[in-house]
Amino acid sequence: MERLFPEVGAAYFGSLTISPIEEITRRLMSINVSNDTKCELQTPLKLIVFPIDMVDEFRGGMGWAQPEEMPFLPQHDPSNSFIIP
Repeated sequence: MERLFPEVGAAYFGSLTISPIEEITRRLMSINVSNDTKCELQTPLKLIVFPIDMVDEFRGGMGWAQPEEMPFLPQHDPSNSFIIP
């Protein structure tokens, strides 16, 4: 989270954003598992990978325990990411 919002303070802002990002991911995953038409969710599932990677990086930096992995998410390729100056 610090790379996204360096001025605000990673510890404060990062801790506020973890729960919503993980909840959105859980909901997408539950819809994906129960849904017959997988193609509708491919874009949202691909888009949530970067925020989940940032949550994992933040948790690691803070020394917090990692939750269980979400194996159905595609892997994020940092070489395809845009960096905002």
